[in-house]
Amino acid sequence: GRTYLRLAQDRGWLFDDAKIFPDDPAVKLISIGGINMAGDTDKVRAQRDTPVAKILGSIEEHLPGCTAMACKEHTFYFIQIIRGTKESVIDVAAAEYDVLLDRKDDVRLGLKIEVQQTVGCLVVKEVIGGLAAQWNEQHPDVQIRPGDRIVRVNGIDGMPKEAHRLNEECKKREVIKLTMRRGTSRVVMPGLRVTVKKAFGQLREGQEGDVVRVDDDGDSLVKIVGHGQQWVGRENYDCLSFQDVEGFYLKRYEDLRAFHLELSRKVKSGKCPSLSPSLVPAFPADETIGIRRFLSAMSMSSFLQEREAGLQKWLHGVLSQVPSLDSEPLLLQFFGPE
Repeated sequence: GRTYLRLAQDRGWLFDDAKIFPDDPAVKLISIGGINMAGDTDKVRAQRDTPVAKILGSIEEHLPGCTAMACKEHTFYFIQIIRGTKESVIDVAAAEYDVLLDRKDDVRLGLKIEVQQTVGCLVVKEVIGGLAAQWNEQHPDVQIRPGDRIVRVNGIDGMPKEAHRLNEECKKREVIKLTMRRGTSRVVMPGLRVTVKKAFGQLREGQEGDVVRVDDDGDSLVKIVGHGQQWVGRENYDCLSFQDVEGFYLKRYEDLRAFHLELSRKVKSGKCPSLSPSLVPAFPADETIGIRRFLSAMSMSSFLQEREAGLQKWLHGVLSQVPSLDSEPLLLQFFGPE
């Protein structure tokens, strides 16, 4: 499901308006239409209390028949989003973890669960006490969390339309072995930032690098600064901290304007307490006819450059007020995961 920018022979470039992953080893994105795409992410990483947006460039895609008197809006902006330090840390699809709960004395499990027959698992809705709460106290590193899924009980795998078997197994008065899978987990993929949080093998705590490749078994080839490349098995993922530091998006001016209008309505209604209207710069207005856009595209006007600078200022005014993208649903929808 990834979408890449591709250079075309005749018209210069083709794209889908979606997230782009230039860190993938299969793609080396150097420039598009003469725009240098080498960002300065490393300089920003040290100062990431809030998300940061940078417009790397803009591209004009003129349609056939476009003239100075009939030039519709067609400016696309290539935007880099560097997420805040806290929000960039992700739970990966790490190894499943096992939980042992002794029900010989008929003590309740202490789990509020939902039986999902379609996928064949039990979803933890809440930890409400009992054996589960005791487990969490005794095992702070592998606590049962809401959203985690029970995919196996006493060696019985959950199968579609047979999740009830897992539920029945959980009711037995014996030692119950639950195999859990994190509900918030994500798949490890090339481009994720890596920090060693617990030394293992030849890697030391605090070393940093990037995921270069992931094989079919889910193991990762990681490039560590000052160390080189090393394969890391899934069983060692708990020794690493993964960060989805940056994302790249193509957005039209019209997309940004529609987002601005929707966000402004929410702020004025008082439903967006994290944003102050007085601290958000004015959104750069467009012209109605299109002559200035056309002349600017022909290097006869500075209109597009001035508008891009205005958009950059507006983005900074919005993002500098929020601790993370997910703190405001509209932001998460516009700049969130695909």
